[in-house]
Formats: sequence, structure tokens, C-alpha cells
Amino acid sequence: MAIITCPDCGHHPVSDRAPTCPKCGCPIAAPIMEAQVVGTTHVSNPVSSGDHAIAVLKSIVKEAQTSFLTPSQAKGVAIRISEEKRRCFPDPESFIRASIASGSLILGDEDVSVISRLSDEQKATVKSFVALSCAQLDNALAAHLKGFKDLELLDVSYCNGLSSDGFADCKFPSTVASLDLLEVCYLRSCRRLDSPGINIAFRQARNISEVYLDGNAQLNIGATFFVKHCPSLRVLSVSNCTLGDPAMLNTVRGYNPQLKIIL
Repeated sequence: MAIITCPDCGHHPVSDRAPTCPKCGCPIAAPIMEAQVVGTTHVSNPVSSGDHAIAVLKSIVKEAQTSFLTPSQAKGVAIRISEEKRRCFPDPESFIRASIASGSLILGDEDVSVISRLSDEQKATVKSFVALSCAQLDNALAAHLKGFKDLELLDVSYCNGLSSDGFADCKFPSTVASLDLLEVCYLRSCRRLDSPGINIAFRQARNISEVYLDGNAQLNIGATFFVKHCPSLRVLSVSNCTLGDPAMLNTVRGYNPQLKIIL
């Protein structure tokens, strides 16, 4: 049993085995089998729990996104996600199909190879792409994201193999990854990112409203130059990194006085 947050109303705590959320009634757990009587024969028909499993995974991710995690905590979240997928889906392909139907991809290392087999039509239905603590996302990030042209949220936090070369190839707008609609981006504790890479990627991100750079101690003030080119930016989270220096914060606020900076 795991303690989660309700994916509908945000109530916490809720057991992932509870039939519904005690606050809003949103379905949480799903029955796996039900008996159907056909004449005198009892036939067991599987009842898909895919929707409920995806809801649980979304809740795990949403909870993880509320704060910066230590490496061990991030790894623990990735393990919880993998365990939940193994419990509810027989193979990565069935999980990917259910994810696409929900509009959200929540990936682990075991799923990355499946991405290349998705059609552009399937990718176009995905609004949220999440890969926490995923070693398989490296310099090929732009290639992995190719075809996901309608993404609104990207979370590749705690992916230590992700370098600035890989991320900078996802320029907004981009002919490679086409992330023109991206609104929220989590890049927490991606230790190979550097300031030029951040700016190359974000300086044309006209729709971006929230950026989370927590835990990237290697970044300097140059990582915030993109702020003045992003008129829709409302939230910049820079806890546990050098960007929290008061002098740097004053410079950033000069770019956008209305910007909410989270330390």
C-alpha cells in the first residue's frame, strides 16, 4: 500500500488501495476482476485498471513536483513509479498505450525504447512528458521528444545524464522537438546542464510560464538571461542552487518585476 495525493482534488493522504477519495469521491483503486453470469456459466472478465493506475502515477508525480528532492528521494519516487507500472501493466507497451490515452507519459528507463515506435499521431495527443531520474535520457533528449508537438509540461528532473547539448537542441520554437506550446518545465538537479544551454533552449519560449531549476548548483546568473525574453514567465524556482544569491535575484527581478521567485 502507498500513500498518495488525490489526482482530482489534491487531498492528502489517501491510500492507493482506497476505492474513492474520502473528500471528493474520485475513484482511486479499481477492481481487477469481476464475475459475470452467462446462463449457468460464470465467466471472469478483466476490468481494466489502467485509468486508475495512471491516476495513481500522476498523483505520485504531482506530489514529487511540490518540492525539491534529494537524490535518494528522487530515486525512491522513480522506484515507486516503476513498481506501480509493473503491478498494473503486463509490459511497457500496454503502459504506453494507456498513458497516451490519458495524454500523459510518465516514463522510466524501461519505457524509453518504446518511444521511438510511437507514431506522430500518437505523440500529438500527449500533453505531459515526465521522466524522473531517468538515466536513458541523455544527449538524445531532442530526438526522444521529436513529434511531441503539443507538449504543455516537460519534467526531466534528476536526469543526471541529460547535458546542455541534449537540452539545447530542444530550442523553443524548435524544428527538432517542436515544443512551441510548452508552459511548464521542470529541470531540477540535472547536473550536466550549464547556463548557455538553458538560455539557448528557453530564449524563444514565448508561452513558458513556470521554470524549475532547483538543485542545479553549476548554474550562474547567465542561466537567467532567458527571463527577459519570456513575457509569459510567472514562476522561477531556484532553491538549493547558486541562483538564490541576493545579487543574482535582484538582477532577475530587474528583467521581470512581476516574476515570482521560489527559493
